[in-house]
Order: sequence, then structure tokens, then C-alpha cells
Amino acid sequence: MTHFEKVKKELTKYEINWELGSQTGWNENSLIFEGGDCKILVYVKEDEKGKLFLDYYDLFVEGDYSPIFDEEVEETHTSHRNCKRSVISMLKDLDMW
Repeated sequence: MTHFEKVKKELTKYEINWELGSQTGWNENSLIFEGGDCKILVYVKEDEKGKLFLDYYDLFVEGDYSPIFDEEVEETHTSHRNCKRSVISMLKDLDMW
């Protein structure tokens, strides 16, 4: 099972509804889910040793409210959030665990 499949399985296990990033024009190894105050875009990668590497961003879709800018965004953009090596550590960082 690939890292991508494992991450999808773990998010589902923790009852987090996700969608494929590729369905909305993002990388084929990306997932999008609700992260509380905004959507989260996570890129599922592997490091040079083949271990899981999660690089995730706040995702603000055109017309969404952005607490960072305290206004509705005029175009879709991301803001880098963090990088982690496990789904649990990512969810803890996002205050979702």
C-alpha cells in the first residue's frame, strides 16, 4: 500500500472527510479536508529514505473568508502551515486530535 493510500485510510479511520486534490486541479498526490477555520491541502510525499512526509497548507478558495486577512479572498490561494511525518502528528498540530 502506498503512502497516499495509507493517509487516505487513516483520515477515514478518524472520521475526516477528504477529497482528492486532483479533482480540483491540485497535484495527484494531494488531499483536501476541513481543518476547522479553513480547508487543509496536504501533499503526501516521501523523503529520501522512502518514509512518509506530509506537507500541508491552509487553503482559501475564492469567496471563502480568510481569518488571516479578515476578509473574503478574491482568488484561491494557500498559506504554508507545517510539515509532519505522521497523520496523527498533523492532526494534533491542526487541533483536530
